[in-house]
Amino acid sequence: NFNIETVLNAKYSSYSLSGEAAIKGFGVAHEGERGKEGLAIGETELIINSDIGEKFRGSFTAAIVREDGVDKIELEEAYIESLNGISFIDNTFFKLGRAFWNVAALNPQHSHADDFADRPLPYRVFLNKAYNDDGFEASYLLPNSNELGFGLYRGEDFPFGNTTATEGQGSDAWSAYYKSDLNISSTQELAFNLYHLSGKSRGLNARISTEDNVTFKGDSDLSVISIDYLKSYGPGRKLKVNTEYFYRNQDGTFEDAEESTG
Repeated sequence: NFNIETVLNAKYSSYSLSGEAAIKGFGVAHEGERGKEGLAIGETELIINSDIGEKFRGSFTAAIVREDGVDKIELEEAYIESLNGISFIDNTFFKLGRAFWNVAALNPQHSHADDFADRPLPYRVFLNKAYNDDGFEASYLLPNSNELGFGLYRGEDFPFGNTTATEGQGSDAWSAYYKSDLNISSTQELAFNLYHLSGKSRGLNARISTEDNVTFKGDSDLSVISIDYLKSYGPGRKLKVNTEYFYRNQDGTFEDAEESTG
């Protein structure tokens, strides 16, 4: 099966605070900021995916975005994943390549699929909207639809990454997660998920205000607890409630980017 899709995302944005202002007190990268207000075309995506035999599937996603008045093409996802589990271990699955990984409830999906126009504040602060890196992820499907997984990543995307291309080569980040689904009744579901993402930064550049830039060098750990409630009232009628708790611990040094380069 071969499939080609395009996503066009037109929007109008208006904020009570300036859309380009960084979130004070936190190091925020470019994607974590809200961007300009008014009419705009959001990310335009080209998606190509296909089955590879009976057990594998490949997917490719390229996005056209506008940054600093210039249109750019970015490779968002390019991966291979197993469909029916690895043959020598039942109920085991894997994904290899570049993807939006399982490090929080909304992270695996593209922003145009969100229920709201803007990602929640913790995603913007802690994940630069979404963690998108090169790596490998494996999971094991437990009884009753529970899932246990782990991942190894290059560690080049926020909250890790580096200011130079010569540092940070190799697997500098890892994750672990646990997902559980509970059917309360024929129309109600409850999901309880745990995520942990850990890695190293060797000089990541971010903004803490509209004027100041900082670099961080050290270890960064992020833990997330997610609880989802879903109630169905019939075809096309559902109530969905999601709550998440983010906790980050950083051990390292912050430096003023302008002073260190000047």
